[in-house]
Amino acid sequence: MQGVDRTVDLHTTGWAPYPLRWTLRITEPMTDAGFALAAHGDLGGSGPLCLRQDGPEVGITDDWRIVATKPLLRRLSRLLRPAFEANHRWAMARGEESAPRGRDARP
Repeated sequence: MQGVDRTVDLHTTGWAPYPLRWTLRITEPMTDAGFALAAHGDLGGSGPLCLRQDGPEVGITDDWRIVATKPLLRRLSRLLRPAFEANHRWAMARGEESAPRGRDARP
């Protein structure tokens, strides 16, 4: 059961003026097909991350069931959903831009 119960603490931000502090924990073993995570903190929930080889790249598909638990975000989520979704898309795009740099920096 490689990696199960390993955790990583995250402090994430986007263009919106709210940082998120949360922890990811591996809940199902890491295999060539993927693994499952649980989130706790300002975001909560769980879901699998599925990995697939796509030529020289690895594709990742997630089926997360995540909810905002940070009180302000939870109260405003219905009203500000479009802004939260736009912030999420922006943050994910920044991650995709930086992924090749991180990959290339590894030994």
